Amino acid sequence: MSLLQFKPAPMYILDEIDAALDLSHTQHIGQLFRTRFKGSQFIVVSLKEGLFTNANVLFRTRFRDGTSVVERTAQRSTSALYDSNTNEDHTGRRRATGNAAT
Repeated sequence: MSLLQFKPAPMYILDEIDAALDLSHTQHIGQLFRTRFKGSQFIVVSLKEGLFTNANVLFRTRFRDGTSVVERTAQRSTSALYDSNTNEDHTGRRRATGNAAT
């Protein structure tokens, strides 16, 4: 982090940097990005809610009908991202529900 503050770049791309961290450390990283690097932009790939709650903009990606789909969303939690009205899980597959669809 000190190197990033010494000579900051305008943009950073980070892929699942929080994979081995627990929720509290993930939230701390998200807060650091938001407070200490205001002049930089971050593109972060993550599956953990700690980084989602600190994001300015969220994009949801999924696979639908053989095509990757990217959608901008205003939702801030993983449960809200995955429990959308489309009845699809995070891979784009239909989820089984208790009621039969007609």
